[in-house]
This record gives sequence, structure tokens and C-alpha cells, in this order.
Amino acid sequence: MKERIMVSIAVLVVLASGVSGASILVEFPITTELHEQWCPAIYGNIIVWEDWRNGGWPNLDIYGYDLITSTEFQITTIPATEYWPAIHGNTVVWQDNRNGNYDIYGYNLVTQEEFPITTNGSEQRSPAIYGNTVVWQDDRNGNYDIYGYNMLTNQEVRITTDPNNQYTPAIYGNIVVWNDYRNGNGDVYGYHLITKKEFPITKDPSEQWYPEIYKNTVIWQDWRNDVCCLDNADVYGYDLATSTEFQITSYPGREDVPAIYGNIVAWHSGSSSYFYDHVTSTRVQITITSSVFHSPAVYCNIVVWMDYRNGNSDIYAALLDTNFCTRPTSSVYHSVKSMEPLAKTNMLKAKELQSEALDVLSQAQEKGIDTSCCEGLLEEAEELLLTAQEYFKGGNYIAANNYAIESIRAYEEFLECLRGLDC
Repeated sequence: MKERIMVSIAVLVVLASGVSGASILVEFPITTELHEQWCPAIYGNIIVWEDWRNGGWPNLDIYGYDLITSTEFQITTIPATEYWPAIHGNTVVWQDNRNGNYDIYGYNLVTQEEFPITTNGSEQRSPAIYGNTVVWQDDRNGNYDIYGYNMLTNQEVRITTDPNNQYTPAIYGNIVVWNDYRNGNGDVYGYHLITKKEFPITKDPSEQWYPEIYKNTVIWQDWRNDVCCLDNADVYGYDLATSTEFQITSYPGREDVPAIYGNIVAWHSGSSSYFYDHVTSTRVQITITSSVFHSPAVYCNIVVWMDYRNGNSDIYAALLDTNFCTRPTSSVYHSVKSMEPLAKTNMLKAKELQSEALDVLSQAQEKGIDTSCCEGLLEEAEELLLTAQEYFKGGNYIAANNYAIESIRAYEEFLECLRGLDC
């Protein structure tokens, strides 16, 4: 799991060409709400994080912020522990214990629909997403393996089969990387989703943790230069195109939980906070305060992080004058109020299916057909529809829509079950 260590952030520009004089243009808060906000992730103009404002542990929610509209919005509303968010495109994913164990759920920012990705009865944690593929660590086999799910084909795939533990996957394109303990210590391995070939990235006998990937570059936290005491970790990288490993940081102290996008590598460190230009070999301070920082994430020329300057963890961001790329110019997010028509439409559809289901049930019972094997599905559908109606009355149209969709599914399964009895 991501460590909750209160330390600084440093940023390194690597693999760049034609870059000079890189610096911080502006630093700004994303949320300064009085409770804890942890583990930000960013894609496009959307920043997401786990948020403690609704009662704290174990009721954590996922929130988001739109940089275009300067709008904060709530993504999850179910009373449960939802955390470790990741985002790519219009999809946010997270780990969620609403079913009594950790599962992986997703949310479409455009349709504002929530959906399960895996609800296996074991533990699924640490999701990552790229395009239509979601990956996570999964202990259904008695150890943690890496699994994946294709949202287009609705197919789940087991990626690792080694009997040791594999943790914290990351994905870019068709390559999945993870932390692997098959050799007795933490190494970094990879897997190609098309060729279905697994390969080692580093098997150094020390510990390597928290791999991340962008295009052909894999980075991780590396302890090979630690003499003792777990107080000297560096960031290393590997070029998949050239099969070349390289050291990124060599500063005293710990450089933790690195992140990468384009030419920027970010990490947090026990030393002062710096921004390093690899081309000009100059460093400048990334922040203007002496507060503590954690868990950076990068997209284009935006860096986001957890920030303790206000006495609790908030989310802050910085705009860089390098690493530019094209970001969307319009928002994909719509207000909670805008979900009201969609929630109403899905609730009406559920009510229509309810009426059809009760008619078919009545006809079957008049024929003397035993329908008891299907009635559990009807009870589930009725309960889900009732919950949707309650959320709708309370103005929580996101939750109402999610439950309405689930009730539609349950009614359809009930009807399919009845028709299988020749009703």
C-alpha cells in the first residue's frame, strides 16, 4: 500500500530534449476542506482523490475536481470504504469494500454511471487503468496475483500465475508492470497483453517498489544503495525499447512513490523539495512553503500532491513551464443535478420491468409452476428499486441512477429465470 509518510516532493525532468530553464509557473489549492484528502490522481482536466469528509474511516469517498470549470464533485456516495482512485480518459476506478471485501468499481464521467469491475469474494486492491483495461492485485488464489479486465469485451484475465505475491500494478498501452516477490525480494516484472509474454525488468537483489510506466519508460523506487536502516532509496528507470536500466536520483535520503508522465518524473523525499532540469542540470524549489507533501501524480505540465500546510492533508497542484501536451478544452463532468433526468429515466424503466415481472410471475403461478428458485432475484430487484427511489427523493441523483441500473439488471435476470421455467 502507499505509505502515509509526511515528506516533501521533488520533481525531475528526464528524457527531455530542447528543454531549458524549467520552473514552476504557479502553485494552487485544489481542495482545502477541513478533513483528510489523500492519494490524488490526474488525467486531462480531472483530478480525483479519496476524501474523509463524510465521517472519516471507514466511510471514505472518491471526489473529483474539474480544472476547466473549477468545480469539485462527489463521485461515490455509498456508505463504504472507497479509496486508491485511478483515472484514464473518462473512467475513474477505485477499490471498494461495500460488499464486505475489497472489490474494484468504476465510474464513467460522461454518463455518470457507476459499475462493478470485479466483485470476486476475495480481496482486490490497487487498481490502475489505461484505455479500456483495468488491472489490480488479487488474492483469490491464496497469494496476490495481477488480474486485468477489458471493459469493451467484459473479459477478465489472470496475468500472473507465480505462487508468490505480486503487488501494485501499473499499465500503459499493452504493457503491465508490477512489484514481484518470486525471487525472495521485491523486483519489477512486466507483461505484454497482446503477446501474453511476461518478462523481468529488474531482478536486483535489493528491494524495488512502486513501479510506474509511461510509453517505453518504467520507473520505480530502488533500495540497492541503502547501507542500512531503510533511509536511502533512489528512483531508477528502464527503457523497454533499448533494454537499458538507468539511475534517475542519487540524493541522500528516501525518494518515495515516483510518478511519471512525458519528461517529468515526480517523487516525494525526506530532503528539501526540488525541481530538476535534466538538460541544464539545474534545480529549483518546487514549493514556496515549508509544509510536508506526499503522493505526487503528473499529467502533462500539471503536478498534483497531498499537502499538509493547513494541518490536514489537502490536494494542491503546480503548473510547470515544460512537459506540455494537449489537454481537453471542455469539461466531461456535469453537475449532480444534471443526473436527475437520467436517474428518472432509468427508474421509470425499472418500474416498467417491475410491472412486467409481476405479471409474468402471476401467470406462472396460475399455471402451478414453482417459481421459488427465481424469487430471490425479484426480492433483490425490489430492494434496489426502493433504494433508488429513496436516494432520488433525497436529491442524490448519482446514487439513484446507479441503483436504478442495478434494479433493471435484477429484473431482467428475474424475467430470464422465469422464462427458463417455460412460463
